[in-house]
Amino acid sequence: MNASAWKEIVLNTLEAVAAQEQHLNTLDSAVGDGDHGTTVARGMRSAIAELQANDYDTLNKVNVVVGESMMDAMGGASGVLYGVFFRAARKCETYHEVTVEAFYHFIEQGLAELKRRSGAEAGDKTMLDALIPAVEAVRINVEAGQTDVVEVMRVAAEAAKQGSDATKGMSARFGRSKFLGERVLDNVDPGSVSAALLFQGFYENTKRLQEESK
Repeated sequence: MNASAWKEIVLNTLEAVAAQEQHLNTLDSAVGDGDHGTTVARGMRSAIAELQANDYDTLNKVNVVVGESMMDAMGGASGVLYGVFFRAARKCETYHEVTVEAFYHFIEQGLAELKRRSGAEAGDKTMLDALIPAVEAVRINVEAGQTDVVEVMRVAAEAAKQGSDATKGMSARFGRSKFLGERVLDNVDPGSVSAALLFQGFYENTKRLQEESK
């Protein structure tokens, strides 16, 4: 699967997450301003339009375009965080094929940039609570010699979902949620949910494309 295939995977993934706009808004209304879904959907739809208008010869360029489009369209904290995550592909080796190595390096570098920019860590009730276990799960698979990119994306999606679910019961250290005290304990972090949906989309769309190519 080349850069064109990765563009299709990313497009379909962004569309799937954007379709969860109302669900994410509902989650955010319990702990924030109630607009996380709208904000994320706006950014992703902007990225979708940009991707559809152009062709790309590397996976890196696809990711960078997504990051820049989302940052420009979203604004606020969510826009910056997703922008930082995707644009981190600029610092990675150039990739022309969808491989385990490419996927790992993109998400590893994205996480590193998010940590550096946000100061957040595991347990702070943010999107990093989904990203950190996803990256760790992929790292373990890479070190074990796994070369099946669909399987690696499956374990990443599973780990991200588990990480997101675990934000229920956590106290918040960032955003409006940190002022809500015990109220946030009964709710998952919406940012972690959108991140988990992103990984689920990567897995499902890569799997579908691989099966269609057989």
